[in-house]
Amino acid sequence: MYQDPLPLSAFQRIDLDTTPQIALQVQLRKTRLKDGIDPPAANAWVYRTGDSDGSVLDNYLGPILNVHRGQRVQIDWINTLGPDPAQAGAQEPPPIHGPGPKEHMQAPLGIVTHLHGGKVTTAADGWPLEPAGYQGNDCGLPSRRRYGYRNDQRAAMLWYHDHAMDHTAPQVHAGLAGLYFIRDRSDRRLRELIHDADGSHELPLVIQDRCLLPGFQGFDYGAGLPPDRPEFLGNTLFVNGRPSPFLETERRVYRLRLLNGSNARSYALALLNPDAWSWHSGRMWVIGSDAGLLAYPVQLANWGYLVLAPGERRDLLLDLTGLAGISRLRLMNLALAARVRQETPEPIYTYGLPRAAGDSGHSVLTPDQRTPDNLTRIDVEALAGVLELRLDGVTETPLERRFAGRLTEILEDHADGDGFRWNRRYQTLEPCWSVRANRLVVLLNNTAGAATDPDVEMLELCDDPALPGLDLPFEVDLGGNAAPADAQPLVWKPFGIARRTLFAEPHRHAHGSCYPELHPPTFQPLAGSYERWYVANIGNEPADAQSGRAVPELHPFHLHLVNFVVGRRWVKDAEGRFVIAPRSMLDGIARHDTVRIAADELLELIVHFPRHYSGQSFVYHCHLAEHEDMGMMLHYQLA
Repeated sequence: MYQDPLPLSAFQRIDLDTTPQIALQVQLRKTRLKDGIDPPAANAWVYRTGDSDGSVLDNYLGPILNVHRGQRVQIDWINTLGPDPAQAGAQEPPPIHGPGPKEHMQAPLGIVTHLHGGKVTTAADGWPLEPAGYQGNDCGLPSRRRYGYRNDQRAAMLWYHDHAMDHTAPQVHAGLAGLYFIRDRSDRRLRELIHDADGSHELPLVIQDRCLLPGFQGFDYGAGLPPDRPEFLGNTLFVNGRPSPFLETERRVYRLRLLNGSNARSYALALLNPDAWSWHSGRMWVIGSDAGLLAYPVQLANWGYLVLAPGERRDLLLDLTGLAGISRLRLMNLALAARVRQETPEPIYTYGLPRAAGDSGHSVLTPDQRTPDNLTRIDVEALAGVLELRLDGVTETPLERRFAGRLTEILEDHADGDGFRWNRRYQTLEPCWSVRANRLVVLLNNTAGAATDPDVEMLELCDDPALPGLDLPFEVDLGGNAAPADAQPLVWKPFGIARRTLFAEPHRHAHGSCYPELHPPTFQPLAGSYERWYVANIGNEPADAQSGRAVPELHPFHLHLVNFVVGRRWVKDAEGRFVIAPRSMLDGIARHDTVRIAADELLELIVHFPRHYSGQSFVYHCHLAEHEDMGMMLHYQLA
């Protein structure tokens, strides 16, 4: 571990302000996964400008795209792949679980690029049913798709990735992902604050997990898929295309731009001094989320670690000043209790470290001690290590005396916009006018009723008693816009199932055929309006067939086009009732496009549907890529 330097210079960087029209090809290329080792054959799919010259790339991630707010750009997304689905480890996905015919229907090697977090039209959103086909395909698909991006939204780190129907998981795993920054005046002010004149102290960090072929020759998608679970969970952590790299740093403030680019794994990130086994997460402040800056900084000292689900992004400031006697710090993933205990299958996310390696600020495990699971400190670090920071022994840029005040001032000045305004009195984001309607979405697990045949499903619910029903412990008023009270547990209530699948006919594919018709959307929000979406994750009771242990599912819920704010959350108590829960770290203060919903949890989302998109349709889905491919995706249309 920590053998390769973090490959920041390996990123291709493109300024879209000076080059507002570009073409990015999806290519099959040789990419270096470890310094000094060149693969003998192509081992990744990549986004790149220009034609392939056959050289070995130093990074499989796509170019970093930078653009200022309001600058319109056009990108041609071009598929240069061939018809062989086994190329570069982008294996055919495993059989889809669950009832009914769900054969893959995506044309071979079709790619669809989605700008995740972008406020764009349907035509540029990466509609899963409109792929760019491989060159010479016989399905009549074009190999080039031109998308226009308005970039009319707050400054934020977005990302682009493949969104092909039924094949998102293996194709993102094969390498199809990249970063996209929208900039505004807030970026310049933050650079001035941390004395970063050229932007070199802003560090993009894309965290992914992978299973490696021998000798770092490529990735093995199948190795991360247990026989009784559909989600990919790798055993090696990558940052920017290298396994657990290191970075030489100065003793100064850095801006970290984090993306969880994994298919299914969530992370709980904390900062460790491995020489004293002491935790220094208080050195990090969260200043932004998916859709841009917060209104005030949140210091991780009050939380211990930062949770990041697939698709989520976080903007942090890291203070490395005044650390006398400390020569290195490590970014660690504390969500490893299941791996330490060798639980099979591994849950998608388990809170916390093993019992003897807690996240307090004290040394709790000396070098000669072992955890109750018979692991040494070195064993735990090997499982948890993400990135090592090696601090320069001399150079230090101390914090200014008014640093905290100036930071808060910058964040407050940029707190409003994109449908929400900052209420300074109540310290919360609020809609600019009243909420128009309530919606209810349920994320179900193991709906087939057998742990050996895992399945997931997404339901849109309504108050229609004529439809097949589902009894739930939620008293959500779907006939109006009233919100449930905090004081009492939510009571059981029957709901009608308005829609449960994306397609109106069986999900089949015959070579060369078109996609089946979609169900008409039951959710038709009004462009320019606000709605409350109640999203529940239930159905976690069935146990794993081998261990007899319940395997709860986590679902990152992603809505295209929109921003939303988490209002309240409820959790199931010992009596099976849903009761109000404490706020999470960013509830009420952050704009999201993706949010983690734990097992047996109900979230209230205040969703803003922007103006000027009437008549257009957008999908929403679970951002565990394998769940998305299993049909855990629906769509809405703006009225």
